[in-house]
Amino acid sequence: MPMRFRLEGEHLESLKELARTRYPDGRIVSGDRVRTGGIAGFLAREHYELVVEVPTPAERRVPQRPTVPTPVGLAALLGAADAAEDTMAGADDPAPGPAPVSTESPRFADLLEAITSRAGALPEPAAPAHPAVSPLRGAGDLVLVLGPQHAARRVARSMVVAAGRADGAGAALLLAGTLSPDPALPLLEERNRATTARASGVEHGRPTVVAYGLGDFGEDVGAHAARVRVLAADQVWLVVDARLKPADTVRWVQGVREHVLVDALAVEAAALTSSPESVRDLGLPVGWMDGTGVAAVAAP
Repeated sequence: MPMRFRLEGEHLESLKELARTRYPDGRIVSGDRVRTGGIAGFLAREHYELVVEVPTPAERRVPQRPTVPTPVGLAALLGAADAAEDTMAGADDPAPGPAPVSTESPRFADLLEAITSRAGALPEPAAPAHPAVSPLRGAGDLVLVLGPQHAARRVARSMVVAAGRADGAGAALLLAGTLSPDPALPLLEERNRATTARASGVEHGRPTVVAYGLGDFGEDVGAHAARVRVLAADQVWLVVDARLKPADTVRWVQGVREHVLVDALAVEAAALTSSPESVRDLGLPVGWMDGTGVAAVAAP
């Protein structure tokens, strides 16, 4: 029987990388987001758990039918060159055996053209894709939108509007962090406020979206880390501006992720930049862009 191992960590992607490094022959059979500790959920710790299944040494020794790999990249180019040279040697040389090809000869030009044509037909490796993410809309769901305060408010409001229903019972909107009417609210009362919002959401069959400001420019991440965690949101979105320098955005996103588990990115001003695709290199799925779900807009 295969063996199973459990791994724990705060970041899902780094946990997957650890599983691949530690158990190269294994496969991930389950993954869970877990909250532990605290009192009635207060100040609970959140982490991920993966279960990896690894074959036994006897299973690894089962002979497999050999496969012939399809040459790609440099191997494919060299194969094309050999084939082209063999073909030209057979057509031009009466004597058997390979003939030298001068870089100034017409045969070299033909060989180079054959290699270039073959290289153009090689498929490019596909970039890894993140799974599609949308704002949660279940009754009692708590969706947290983090970012510079005005950006967080805009994105949260757009999610509330998108969650509207024909009967008028859309999502509820709460303000927190530097947007809160009472930014000095004790942590326990902040937790109780979130719990009350959940209960109201269950009663009215709607989610709650929390716009959480991190200062005018998103500079107050560390100061708000405990307050963000105490809300115990079901889903966390981070707002980024596509117009900012990619290096600055990468550094800021990494700093936020050191304190908070982020599920997806909400992108602003993608239509105002010539390189909106840069936000897809931040290591998180992009699920919201310019006020609407990414599934409803053209890919950059």
